[in-house]
Amino acid sequence: MNTREILLTGLAGITWIALAMPLVSRSEAADVVAINVLAVPDASMRDRARELNEQLNRYRPQPFAFDETHTAHISVLHRFVATKDLPKIIAAVEDVSARHRLAGAKLEAAGLERSPWGKAEMVSIKIEKTPELAALQADLVAALRPFAAPSGGPDAFVTSPGPAEIDAKTIEYVQTFEQKQTGERFKPHITAGEIDSANKDKLPPSPEATFTIETLAIYQLGNLGTARRQLWRAPPAR
Repeated sequence: MNTREILLTGLAGITWIALAMPLVSRSEAADVVAINVLAVPDASMRDRARELNEQLNRYRPQPFAFDETHTAHISVLHRFVATKDLPKIIAAVEDVSARHRLAGAKLEAAGLERSPWGKAEMVSIKIEKTPELAALQADLVAALRPFAAPSGGPDAFVTSPGPAEIDAKTIEYVQTFEQKQTGERFKPHITAGEIDSANKDKLPPSPEATFTIETLAIYQLGNLGTARRQLWRAPPAR
């Protein structure tokens, strides 16, 4: 049995456990899971996102830190899907990934941006939207639309041990992602953390930089759109 067959067998049985992480996957007993098909930036950009998160933490305690269970990423498509369909979804994303060959593509980071989120603002590294990224997203939307679940609840997400931490805005963001964050509205970015209104003018400078995409992956989402648990990862480019 090869690696893919092992993964799909585990998913079909709804019994996968990711790297023995100290996480609570409330979807292991749920019918719906919240997923993010995402691009993983190279180590230099992941380091930049981590540094920015640490800088933001000086002004406001951050709701997450980049670690083994929070991956810096560029979201391409969020969606609620039926847990039983995960093997088919992985196969569909594999097919799209094989056509687009995203690994190794060069992208440009173009400063920082802020967007409202509850009582604070999310701070992100802006990423240039290339024709290749736009085409990848369009094909993923088409490929995964047949598997879309109309909505999901907190149990569709991964949380840390303790009380559920999934807020209503996170659920709404996933539910409306195709309508509000794709096509002409697609604005690639890497979310780094939060800042409040009192400190928004203290954002550190973020110079333009070129980086590469390491791979395409599927993650189960956590609160605030964080990428918490890897479900699939495209093999390295040859």
